[in-house]
Amino acid sequence: MKALAIRHYKAAMEVMELPRPEPGSGDLLVRVRAASVNPLDYKIRSGGVKVMIQYSFPLILGNDLAGDVEAVGPGVTKFKVGDAIYSRLDRDRIGAFAEYALVRESAAAAKPARLDYVQAASLPLVGLTAWQALIDIARVRAGQKVLIHAGSGGVGTFAIQLGKHLGAEVVTTAGAKNHALVKSLGADVAIDYRTTRFETVAKDQDVVFDTQGGETLLRSFDAVKPGGMVVTVGGRPDAKFARAWGLSLPLVWILGFLNRKVDRLAKQKRARFEYLFMHASGEQLAKIGALVDQGVIRPIVDKTFSLPAAADAVSYVESGRAVGKVVIRHRMPAKESCPPTYVALRQVVGPYIRATRASRLRMPVPRNSDMSYVSGNVQFAAKAFVASPMPALEPPNPISPRMTTAAIVIAVGAPSRRTPKPSTATQSPLRTLIPGTAPTSKGRALVLPAVSMIATATSPAPSRHESWRTRRGDASGECRSVSMASSLSWPHAFLE
Repeated sequence: MKALAIRHYKAAMEVMELPRPEPGSGDLLVRVRAASVNPLDYKIRSGGVKVMIQYSFPLILGNDLAGDVEAVGPGVTKFKVGDAIYSRLDRDRIGAFAEYALVRESAAAAKPARLDYVQAASLPLVGLTAWQALIDIARVRAGQKVLIHAGSGGVGTFAIQLGKHLGAEVVTTAGAKNHALVKSLGADVAIDYRTTRFETVAKDQDVVFDTQGGETLLRSFDAVKPGGMVVTVGGRPDAKFARAWGLSLPLVWILGFLNRKVDRLAKQKRARFEYLFMHASGEQLAKIGALVDQGVIRPIVDKTFSLPAAADAVSYVESGRAVGKVVIRHRMPAKESCPPTYVALRQVVGPYIRATRASRLRMPVPRNSDMSYVSGNVQFAAKAFVASPMPALEPPNPISPRMTTAAIVIAVGAPSRRTPKPSTATQSPLRTLIPGTAPTSKGRALVLPAVSMIATATSPAPSRHESWRTRRGDASGECRSVSMASSLSWPHAFLE
C-alpha cells in the first residue's frame, strides 16, 4: 500500500510502498477514504513528542481518518465489513496517511450520516480535543465566560461551536479577515490578536482554552479570573502530567523546572492549570457525531490534498495559514461503486420500469453517477437520486416525520455523463402516458413523483421549498448526484 512516512525523526516525508497491516484482536482494518492533517503530525515528525511516545520506523504519519471497514479482527462486535467509520487513532499506533490503517474498535464510531468522508475525517482529533478540554476537564456550564485562542484554526472552529452549544459566552482570538467566520460559528466577541492584546478585552474568564503555548499561554493568566482554569494543548507538559503518564523521575523534574513560570502564574492568580494530550474515544466520537447530525456542529475544511501531495499538506498546516482543517483524500478505484441505495417502489409506472419485477430494487450508483440498465428494448441511465427525512408538518400531520421521500430521474436512451436540465418548451411523447416528463438533449427524462416511493435517508433534511443538491462525486469517491427542488408535497428531480 502507499503511505506517507518518515525514516527517522526530522527526515523528509516520502510516499512509500509498505505492507498492508493485518487486523489483530479487537482491530478494524480500515480502507482510508480521507485523513486530516494536524499540528501533532509535524510535531511527531520533528521528534517533539518522543519523550512521551516511542515510535518505530518507517513511521506512517496521520492521526485521524474516515473510511470503510475492510476487515475485522477477532473479538470485534460493533462493526462489520463495509461500515463507514471515523476515528482518532491510538497515540502509539498512528498511520492515517496511508491507503489502509488499523483502528482499535473502541476508538471508532460510525461516520456522521450528513458528512462525506472528507468532512468526517476533519473532526476526530480536533473534536475530541475540544470535548475533553471543555467538557471533561473544564466542565463548562451555561453562562460561563470562555476564551478560546486561535478560533479560526482546526481546534478553535470546533471549540467555538461546542462552547456555544454548552451555553457559554465565547470570546476568541483570530485575524480580522476571519472574524466573520468565527462569529458565524457562535463567537460573541472576536479579538484581532495582531492589533489588540487579548487580555485587555477578555477579562475575568472562567475558562481559557489555549492552543498556542508560549507567550500566549503566559498572558492567558491575565485573562482568567481567580479560581478559573487555563487548559492548554499547545504548551509544555508539566510535572503533574508527566507523573500521570508514568514518565521517568528525571523527566518529571525536568518538565517541572521548564514549566516553573506557568506554575508560578497559576499560583499567583489562584487558577487551575491543566495540560491536555487528548486520547482516542469512540464513545465520545459517537456523541460528537450526534451533534453533527443535529446540525449543532459543522466542519470547516480549508483545503484538500491527494495522497501523493500529502507532504505539501503537512507543510501547509505547519505554515499556520490554514483556516479550519486540511484533509488528505484518497481516490476510489475506477471500477468501485458508491454504497448501494435501496428503493422500495410503491407502484409500477408503465413499461419503463419493467426492470422492477420485485417490490424492492437494489440500485448501486457507480462513481460516474450514471447507471445503465437494459430491460428488453429499453435502456435506463439513472442518475443518483436523493433521499432525505420528510420535514415535519404542522398538526394534523398525515405523514410521519420519520417517513422518507425521494425522486428518481430515469433517462430513456443513451446514458450521458452530463445532461442539460429538461426543457418544457416542447412536448414529450411520454407526456401523454405519464405526466411530468420532459425532453432532454440526449434521450428523454422520466420524472417519477416522490410520493410514489420511499427510500433510505442519505442526506440531511432540507428546509421547506429549499433548492439543494446532494454530495457531488470527486476524487474522494463521493457519489455524484442530481439537484432537487424540495417541497412538502411533490418533490421532483431533474437531470443536471
